[in-house]
Amino acid sequence: MNEKKLKIIQEASMLFAEKGFHSTSVQEIAEKSGISKGAFYLYFQSKEELVTSLIDYYINQLEQSLESLESEDLSPKDKLISQIKFQYEFVHQNKQLIIGQFDQLMMFGEGMKDRIYSFKTRLFHWVESLLYEIYGESIHLLVYDIYYLLEGIQSSYYRLIFIEDFSIDSDRLSTFIFDRIDDIVQAMIEKNIEPLIEEDTLHQVFDRIRARKKERIFPLLSAIEHEIKALDASPKTKSHLLEIVNYLTEEAKNDEIKGVIFKGMLANFTDYDALRPYCEKLARELDIELLM
Repeated sequence: MNEKKLKIIQEASMLFAEKGFHSTSVQEIAEKSGISKGAFYLYFQSKEELVTSLIDYYINQLEQSLESLESEDLSPKDKLISQIKFQYEFVHQNKQLIIGQFDQLMMFGEGMKDRIYSFKTRLFHWVESLLYEIYGESIHLLVYDIYYLLEGIQSSYYRLIFIEDFSIDSDRLSTFIFDRIDDIVQAMIEKNIEPLIEEDTLHQVFDRIRARKKERIFPLLSAIEHEIKALDASPKTKSHLLEIVNYLTEEAKNDEIKGVIFKGMLANFTDYDALRPYCEKLARELDIELLM
Protein backbone atom coordinates (compact mmCIF):
# COMPACT_ATOMS: atom_id res chain seq x y z
CA MET A 1 0.00 0.00 0.00
CA ASN A 2 1.14 3.55 -0.79
CA GLU A 3 2.91 5.02 2.29
CA LYS A 4 0.89 8.23 2.28
CA LYS A 5 -2.38 6.31 1.88
CA LEU A 6 -1.43 4.14 4.85
CA LYS A 7 -0.71 7.23 6.96
CA ILE A 8 -4.16 8.67 6.11
CA ILE A 9 -5.78 5.37 7.15
CA GLN A 10 -3.86 5.26 10.43
CA GLU A 11 -4.60 8.89 11.31
CA ALA A 12 -8.27 8.48 10.40
CA SER A 13 -8.42 5.36 12.56
CA MET A 14 -7.37 7.37 15.64
CA LEU A 15 -9.79 10.19 14.85
CA PHE A 16 -12.71 7.82 14.30
CA ALA A 17 -11.92 6.05 17.57
CA GLU A 18 -11.80 9.39 19.40
CA LYS A 19 -14.66 11.29 17.75
CA GLY A 20 -16.69 8.78 15.75
CA PHE A 21 -17.21 8.53 12.01
CA HIS A 22 -19.88 11.21 11.56
CA SER A 23 -18.14 13.78 13.78
CA THR A 24 -14.82 13.51 11.95
CA SER A 25 -14.45 15.69 8.86
CA VAL A 26 -12.27 15.12 5.81
CA GLN A 27 -10.52 18.40 6.68
CA GLU A 28 -9.51 17.02 10.10
CA ILE A 29 -8.24 13.80 8.57
CA ALA A 30 -6.23 15.74 5.98
CA GLU A 31 -4.67 18.02 8.61
CA LYS A 32 -3.71 15.08 10.82
CA SER A 33 -2.17 13.37 7.80
CA GLY A 34 -0.16 16.44 6.79
CA ILE A 35 -1.91 16.95 3.45
CA SER A 36 -4.45 19.34 1.96
CA LYS A 37 -8.13 18.49 1.70
CA GLY A 38 -7.76 18.39 -2.08
CA ALA A 39 -4.88 15.91 -1.81
CA PHE A 40 -7.09 13.63 0.32
CA TYR A 41 -9.28 13.01 -2.74
CA LEU A 42 -6.28 11.83 -4.73
CA TYR A 43 -6.23 8.79 -2.46
CA PHE A 44 -9.92 8.31 -1.56
CA GLN A 45 -13.06 9.34 -3.40
CA SER A 46 -14.94 9.87 -0.13
CA LYS A 47 -14.81 9.39 3.62
CA GLU A 48 -16.92 6.25 3.15
CA GLU A 49 -14.30 4.76 0.83
CA LEU A 50 -11.65 5.58 3.44
CA VAL A 51 -13.54 3.63 6.10
CA THR A 52 -13.85 0.68 3.74
CA SER A 53 -10.07 0.78 3.21
CA LEU A 54 -9.53 1.15 6.95
CA ILE A 55 -11.55 -1.97 7.75
CA ASP A 56 -9.79 -3.80 4.93
CA TYR A 57 -6.44 -2.74 6.42
CA TYR A 58 -7.30 -4.29 9.78
CA ILE A 59 -8.59 -7.49 8.17
CA ASN A 60 -5.27 -7.71 6.29
CA GLN A 61 -3.46 -7.54 9.63
CA LEU A 62 -5.49 -10.50 10.86
CA GLU A 63 -4.76 -12.40 7.65
CA GLN A 64 -1.05 -11.68 7.97
CA SER A 65 -1.10 -13.17 11.47
CA LEU A 66 -2.38 -16.44 9.97
CA GLU A 67 0.31 -16.41 7.29
CA SER A 68 2.99 -15.75 9.91
CA LEU A 69 1.79 -18.59 12.14
CA GLU A 70 1.62 -20.98 9.18
CA SER A 71 5.39 -20.60 8.74
CA GLU A 72 6.22 -20.90 12.46
CA ASP A 73 7.82 -24.12 13.73
CA LEU A 74 5.07 -24.75 16.31
CA SER A 75 2.84 -27.67 17.14
CA PRO A 76 -0.80 -27.44 15.91
CA LYS A 77 -1.91 -26.86 19.51
CA ASP A 78 0.56 -23.99 20.01
CA LYS A 79 -0.41 -22.43 16.65
CA LEU A 80 -4.05 -22.38 17.71
CA ILE A 81 -3.22 -20.95 21.14
CA SER A 82 -1.05 -18.27 19.47
CA GLN A 83 -3.89 -17.28 17.14
CA ILE A 84 -6.36 -17.04 20.05
CA LYS A 85 -3.81 -14.82 21.81
CA PHE A 86 -3.27 -12.60 18.76
CA GLN A 87 -7.01 -12.10 18.23
CA TYR A 88 -7.54 -11.16 21.87
CA GLU A 89 -4.65 -8.66 21.80
CA PHE A 90 -5.87 -7.22 18.49
CA VAL A 91 -9.40 -6.66 19.85
CA HIS A 92 -8.06 -5.22 23.11
CA GLN A 93 -5.71 -2.79 21.35
CA ASN A 94 -8.35 -1.62 18.85
CA LYS A 95 -11.47 -1.77 21.01
CA GLN A 96 -12.34 1.92 20.71
CA LEU A 97 -12.18 1.80 16.92
CA ILE A 98 -14.13 -1.46 16.77
CA ILE A 99 -16.83 -0.08 19.06
CA GLY A 100 -17.02 3.11 17.03
CA GLN A 101 -17.07 1.49 13.60
CA PHE A 102 -19.02 -1.76 13.97
CA ASP A 103 -22.40 -0.07 13.54
CA GLN A 104 -21.07 1.70 10.44
CA LEU A 105 -20.50 -1.56 8.54
CA MET A 106 -24.11 -1.72 7.45
CA MET A 107 -23.76 1.49 5.45
CA PHE A 108 -21.22 -0.17 3.17
CA GLY A 109 -23.64 -2.85 2.06
CA GLU A 110 -23.03 -6.48 1.26
CA GLY A 111 -19.53 -5.94 -0.12
CA MET A 112 -17.89 -5.12 3.19
CA LYS A 113 -19.87 -7.78 5.05
CA ASP A 114 -18.78 -10.35 2.49
CA ARG A 115 -15.15 -9.20 2.91
CA ILE A 116 -15.46 -9.97 6.61
CA TYR A 117 -17.16 -13.30 5.91
CA SER A 118 -14.39 -14.12 3.44
CA PHE A 119 -11.78 -13.67 6.17
CA LYS A 120 -13.87 -15.68 8.61
CA THR A 121 -14.12 -18.46 6.02
CA ARG A 122 -10.35 -18.49 5.66
CA LEU A 123 -9.94 -18.48 9.44
CA PHE A 124 -12.41 -21.35 9.73
CA HIS A 125 -10.49 -23.53 7.26
CA TRP A 126 -7.21 -22.71 9.01
CA VAL A 127 -8.59 -23.65 12.45
CA GLU A 128 -10.30 -26.70 10.94
CA SER A 129 -6.97 -28.04 9.65
CA LEU A 130 -5.35 -27.53 13.07
CA LEU A 131 -8.22 -29.30 14.82
CA TYR A 132 -7.78 -32.30 12.52
CA GLU A 133 -4.04 -32.32 13.23
CA ILE A 134 -4.72 -32.25 16.98
CA TYR A 135 -7.64 -34.70 17.23
CA GLY A 136 -7.60 -36.67 13.98
CA GLU A 137 -10.60 -38.04 12.12
CA SER A 138 -12.52 -38.63 15.38
CA ILE A 139 -13.87 -35.06 15.05
CA HIS A 140 -14.89 -35.34 11.39
CA LEU A 141 -18.61 -34.78 12.01
CA LEU A 142 -18.05 -32.43 14.96
CA VAL A 143 -15.51 -29.97 13.54
CA TYR A 144 -18.09 -27.28 12.70
CA ASP A 145 -19.63 -27.37 16.17
CA ILE A 146 -16.18 -27.26 17.76
CA TYR A 147 -15.22 -24.23 15.70
CA TYR A 148 -18.34 -22.29 16.67
CA LEU A 149 -17.97 -23.27 20.32
CA LEU A 150 -14.44 -21.84 20.19
CA GLU A 151 -15.67 -18.68 18.46
CA GLY A 152 -18.50 -18.32 20.99
CA ILE A 153 -16.14 -18.52 23.97
CA GLN A 154 -13.81 -15.95 22.39
CA SER A 155 -16.72 -13.62 21.62
CA SER A 156 -17.89 -13.76 25.23
CA TYR A 157 -14.52 -12.51 26.44
CA TYR A 158 -14.49 -9.83 23.74
CA ARG A 159 -17.81 -8.54 25.09
CA LEU A 160 -16.17 -8.18 28.50
CA ILE A 161 -13.52 -6.02 26.87
CA PHE A 162 -16.12 -3.78 25.23
CA ILE A 163 -18.72 -3.56 28.00
CA GLU A 164 -16.73 -3.89 31.22
CA ASP A 165 -13.29 -2.63 30.06
CA PHE A 166 -12.00 -6.07 31.02
CA SER A 167 -8.30 -6.95 30.71
CA ILE A 168 -6.45 -10.17 31.43
CA ASP A 169 -3.06 -11.64 30.59
CA SER A 170 -3.29 -12.82 26.98
CA ASP A 171 -1.07 -15.87 27.49
CA ARG A 172 -3.20 -17.05 30.39
CA LEU A 173 -6.47 -16.40 28.55
CA SER A 174 -5.47 -18.12 25.28
CA THR A 175 -4.26 -21.23 27.13
CA PHE A 176 -7.37 -21.25 29.31
CA ILE A 177 -9.69 -21.05 26.28
CA PHE A 178 -7.86 -23.85 24.47
CA ASP A 179 -7.95 -26.08 27.57
CA ARG A 180 -11.71 -25.57 27.93
CA ILE A 181 -12.27 -26.40 24.26
CA ASP A 182 -10.10 -29.48 24.71
CA ASP A 183 -12.27 -30.56 27.65
CA ILE A 184 -15.39 -30.15 25.49
CA VAL A 185 -13.92 -31.98 22.50
CA GLN A 186 -12.77 -34.93 24.58
CA ALA A 187 -16.23 -35.20 26.17
CA MET A 188 -17.97 -35.00 22.77
CA ILE A 189 -15.76 -37.77 21.38
CA GLU A 190 -16.21 -39.94 24.46
CA LYS A 191 -20.00 -39.56 24.47
CA ASN A 192 -20.30 -39.89 20.68
CA ILE A 193 -22.27 -36.62 20.47
CA GLU A 194 -24.34 -35.99 17.35
CA PRO A 195 -23.37 -32.78 15.52
CA LEU A 196 -25.70 -29.77 15.40
CA ILE A 197 -24.09 -28.12 12.36
CA GLU A 198 -23.93 -30.14 9.16
CA GLU A 199 -21.35 -29.57 6.43
CA ASP A 200 -24.07 -28.86 3.85
CA THR A 201 -25.39 -25.97 5.97
CA LEU A 202 -22.07 -24.11 5.79
CA HIS A 203 -21.67 -24.86 2.09
CA GLN A 204 -25.02 -23.20 1.45
CA VAL A 205 -23.83 -20.09 3.32
CA PHE A 206 -20.58 -19.98 1.34
CA ASP A 207 -22.49 -20.44 -1.94
CA ARG A 208 -24.73 -17.46 -1.14
CA ILE A 209 -21.68 -15.31 -0.39
CA ARG A 210 -20.06 -16.27 -3.70
CA ALA A 211 -23.29 -15.54 -5.59
CA ARG A 212 -23.58 -12.04 -4.06
CA LYS A 213 -19.94 -11.36 -4.91
CA LYS A 214 -20.52 -12.28 -8.57
CA GLU A 215 -23.52 -9.94 -8.68
CA ARG A 216 -21.21 -7.04 -7.82
CA ILE A 217 -18.27 -8.04 -10.03
CA PHE A 218 -20.10 -7.97 -13.37
CA PRO A 219 -21.31 -4.32 -13.05
CA LEU A 220 -17.75 -3.25 -12.18
CA LEU A 221 -16.38 -4.98 -15.28
CA SER A 222 -19.11 -3.34 -17.37
CA ALA A 223 -18.15 0.05 -15.93
CA ILE A 224 -14.50 -0.56 -16.85
CA GLU A 225 -15.57 -1.49 -20.38
CA HIS A 226 -17.59 1.74 -20.66
CA GLU A 227 -14.67 3.86 -19.41
CA ILE A 228 -12.22 2.17 -21.81
CA LYS A 229 -14.39 3.15 -24.77
CA ALA A 230 -14.23 6.77 -23.59
CA LEU A 231 -10.45 6.80 -23.04
CA ASP A 232 -8.21 9.16 -24.97
CA ALA A 233 -6.11 6.31 -26.32
CA SER A 234 -5.28 4.69 -29.64
CA PRO A 235 -7.73 2.17 -31.17
CA LYS A 236 -5.09 -0.55 -30.73
CA THR A 237 -4.74 0.19 -27.00
CA LYS A 238 -8.50 0.28 -26.50
CA SER A 239 -8.91 -3.00 -28.35
CA HIS A 240 -6.28 -4.64 -26.16
CA LEU A 241 -7.90 -3.38 -22.94
CA LEU A 242 -11.36 -4.47 -24.09
CA GLU A 243 -10.03 -7.97 -24.81
CA ILE A 244 -8.80 -8.15 -21.22
CA VAL A 245 -12.22 -7.07 -19.90
CA ASN A 246 -13.92 -9.73 -22.01
CA TYR A 247 -11.50 -12.36 -20.72
CA LEU A 248 -12.14 -11.35 -17.08
CA THR A 249 -15.89 -11.37 -17.66
CA GLU A 250 -15.68 -14.98 -18.86
CA GLU A 251 -13.44 -15.87 -15.91
CA ALA A 252 -15.98 -14.38 -13.50
CA LYS A 253 -18.62 -16.80 -14.79
CA ASN A 254 -16.70 -19.77 -13.36
CA ASP A 255 -17.83 -21.32 -10.08
CA GLU A 256 -14.49 -20.47 -8.49
CA ILE A 257 -12.98 -17.13 -9.53
CA LYS A 258 -9.18 -17.26 -9.65
CA GLY A 259 -7.97 -14.17 -7.86
CA VAL A 260 -4.45 -14.55 -9.23
CA ILE A 261 -5.78 -14.08 -12.79
CA PHE A 262 -7.63 -10.89 -11.86
CA LYS A 263 -4.57 -9.65 -9.94
CA GLY A 264 -2.37 -9.96 -13.01
CA MET A 265 -4.89 -8.68 -15.56
CA LEU A 266 -6.07 -5.65 -13.56
CA ALA A 267 -2.48 -4.36 -13.57
CA ASN A 268 -3.11 -3.40 -17.21
CA PHE A 269 -5.73 -0.86 -16.11
CA THR A 270 -4.21 0.88 -13.08
CA ASP A 271 -2.22 3.44 -15.10
CA TYR A 272 -5.52 4.98 -16.22
CA ASP A 273 -7.14 7.32 -13.68
CA ALA A 274 -10.65 6.63 -15.00
CA LEU A 275 -10.23 2.87 -14.52
CA ARG A 276 -8.35 2.76 -11.20
CA PRO A 277 -11.36 3.26 -8.84
CA TYR A 278 -13.17 0.30 -10.40
CA CYS A 279 -10.01 -1.81 -10.18
CA GLU A 280 -9.70 -0.98 -6.48
CA LYS A 281 -13.29 -2.05 -5.88
CA LEU A 282 -12.71 -5.31 -7.75
CA ALA A 283 -9.57 -5.95 -5.72
CA ARG A 284 -11.54 -5.52 -2.48
CA GLU A 285 -14.30 -7.82 -3.71
CA LEU A 286 -11.81 -10.54 -4.62
CA ASP A 287 -9.52 -10.06 -1.60
CA ILE A 288 -6.48 -9.44 -3.80
CA GLU A 289 -3.72 -6.87 -3.80
CA LEU A 290 -3.92 -4.40 -6.65
CA LEU A 291 -0.63 -4.13 -8.53
CA MET A 292 0.16 -0.50 -9.31
